[in-house]
Amino acid sequence: MTTGPTGAVVTIDNALQSQVNNLTTQVQQLQVTNNYSTTETATGATFNGKPVYRRAFNINITQGAYGQNDTALIGTTGYVDAIVDSGGYWSTGNGPEKYMVSSAYVAPGSLYGFTYVNTQNQLYFRSNSSLNRTNSPAFIWVDYTKV
Repeated sequence: MTTGPTGAVVTIDNALQSQVNNLTTQVQQLQVTNNYSTTETATGATFNGKPVYRRAFNINITQGAYGQNDTALIGTTGYVDAIVDSGGYWSTGNGPEKYMVSSAYVAPGSLYGFTYVNTQNQLYFRSNSSLNRTNSPAFIWVDYTKV
């Protein structure tokens, strides 16, 4: 160790510097964009060998009480391959409740809200509730791969 104008100077041998550089590169590759933009954004991650994209949606649910509602998030046929992750909330028109977007289907007549890819590879949000949802807001984000 030597002393420089501001104190001790530490040198790293080439092998250790190479390991530090490799680790830094690996960490940078793992960092995924946490942007919740309403435009499609590449996250930097991959799933099944395909790039993962994220997009956020602000929608209004149009169904009243006791009815299933399907809202197209990406209605382009043949666009979405798989949902990697999703989240957000949806509301009812009867109060300030906000329900988390889940990924599980629950029996008809129950309270549920989830994202899914239909047989035409379009992205949808489905909700059901005994409560009125007419013009109820929802904020949904989805990480997905493309066909």
